[in-house]
Amino acid sequence: MSARADLLPFSSSADGLFYAQHPFRDPNEFAALKAELPDFTTAPHFFRSDRDLHYWDPSFVEMRKSSVWKNFCGSLSTKEFWSPYLEHFSGYFGELKCDPRELQIDSFVEDPIGRRPEATNLYLYPRIDIGYGGVGYGLHNGGRGVHIDRPQRLISIMFYFTGQDGMEGGEFEIYRDPHSLLKRIPLQENLAIISFQTKDAWHAVNPVRSIKYKRVAAYIALSSSQMLWRER
Repeated sequence: MSARADLLPFSSSADGLFYAQHPFRDPNEFAALKAELPDFTTAPHFFRSDRDLHYWDPSFVEMRKSSVWKNFCGSLSTKEFWSPYLEHFSGYFGELKCDPRELQIDSFVEDPIGRRPEATNLYLYPRIDIGYGGVGYGLHNGGRGVHIDRPQRLISIMFYFTGQDGMEGGEFEIYRDPHSLLKRIPLQENLAIISFQTKDAWHAVNPVRSIKYKRVAAYIALSSSQMLWRER
């Protein structure tokens, strides 16, 4: 399925840095991806969510042996996956020191806490983690309020495996500035929210107040090995 299928842009001029895509993946592929997700108890980290599963954690490595996850993770290191999103946000490239479409995409290189690699050459690289959020997500973790992602990030994708059922709070929020809520987006299975992480890409999670299961999402990003932003 084309990466641009069923693109749902947000309407306000202030939130052009964000758009939603639903379905993000072919429904059969999505069902297979979800079926292979490890139980949250196998996730050993507590950085972004209540529990986080990093690309090199044993249960993620085991999950990547399935054909559907192997293919999906492999696609994240390709221009084919990222090109539609780079084209979509190309009007903002004046905020960058160079055109990222001209850079090569390497493999997964960040450590679990998101430190950018020390690199003398300039390239792009992907990242993917799985987050399992519970009560308090968005307040005690999940960005801890209104924020912009790490400065090496160019594009961030939130890919949801759960919706709003059984959960109070937990929606994705877009802000005009750190103090002005612009839009609150309820979650859906197979929804992706894609954003270009300029100095104005303010966003947050409406804190989860109650939840029946876990709020499960893949955190996907395209980053640069050196600082590309003119202002961050």
